[in-house]
Amino acid sequence: MAKPITELTKDIQKFIEDGRAAAGPEIVFSLQKAGPWWTGNFGRLWVLKKSPIKPVVSNDRDWQSPNMPTSRNYSKKPALRVPIDSPLYIGNSADYAGYAVNNPQAKKDGKTYGEARPPLQTTAKAGVDWYEVYTKGGEGSGLFRDLDKGFASVRI
Repeated sequence: MAKPITELTKDIQKFIEDGRAAAGPEIVFSLQKAGPWWTGNFGRLWVLKKSPIKPVVSNDRDWQSPNMPTSRNYSKKPALRVPIDSPLYIGNSADYAGYAVNNPQAKKDGKTYGEARPPLQTTAKAGVDWYEVYTKGGEGSGLFRDLDKGFASVRI
């Protein structure tokens, strides 16, 4: 039986909330896979929250040590459903997160991540600003692809 038109706005609201909840874990998983990886700490610290994420988790390990793990295994975060009028935050709580996403104000030894010479030895592609590519890669890639995945998994 068809629903009355007065139910349309409630259905659209539910679709948006469900789609955003489903897209959140897809986005985090892609950031874990695409991002730089030194110790595994940075990848594990991507989070979904109802409030802004603060970069407060310290990483005192020697990421250049030959004893560091050489593989990474991440699992998808659980979906976080928030009301349509509330933000859903995705961020990294590592204290060096700004540096790793190449924030121009976040410098180490006076240089940004992209300016580091010799180039940092990470799993991110050399010479590519992985975060910029992911967030601004355009339709069909990166962030847009993950939003599409999330919204395709829900129905009106």
